[in-house]
Amino acid sequence: VIEDQAPVQLAAEAASHSFCGGQWGSIIKLADNSYVVGWLSREVAPSSPMTPLRRASDVAMLRLSSDRQPLGKKRWLIETPSFGETNLHFARYGTSRVLMVWDRIDNLRCGDADQTCFGRYAGTFARVMDADGNVLIRDTQIAAVPNGYDDLQTLADGSVAWAFVPDEGRDYSSPLASDQYGNVR
Repeated sequence: VIEDQAPVQLAAEAASHSFCGGQWGSIIKLADNSYVVGWLSREVAPSSPMTPLRRASDVAMLRLSSDRQPLGKKRWLIETPSFGETNLHFARYGTSRVLMVWDRIDNLRCGDADQTCFGRYAGTFARVMDADGNVLIRDTQIAAVPNGYDDLQTLADGSVAWAFVPDEGRDYSSPLASDQYGNVR
């Protein structure tokens, strides 16, 4: 939704009370004033808007024009039925390239109605691609895991940086522990 413009649906996601099959990733603006939007998606069954089609999240992207209108259809960047992806980030890398960083989860165990999946952290990966999602530099595992809530920053020289603190206990195997007030411990 953009102020003073009619909303445009970019993609449908399975959703119900307290559940959404999609997870926001990033939106970046390229040097030509176009945009690239990336998100984690479980897609949606056309006949049932509350039913995800995919067992776990995969990575989708969409290119938008300078006036934020879709340029083509959603493109799947990662489709892995046996793994889940999370902690997705995009950053402009040079004038027209995109750096994508994400965490991979394997040994998936999915709960009721496959709404929540847990598994083992299998690493953080990076990929460089062009603005249409074509791979320029293949997936590489990296040790510098970005924070899930912070954007990657493109520096003046075109390189990309992010805050990083080693986290040996990174764990997607179960829900976070919380106290009686819902505060994560």
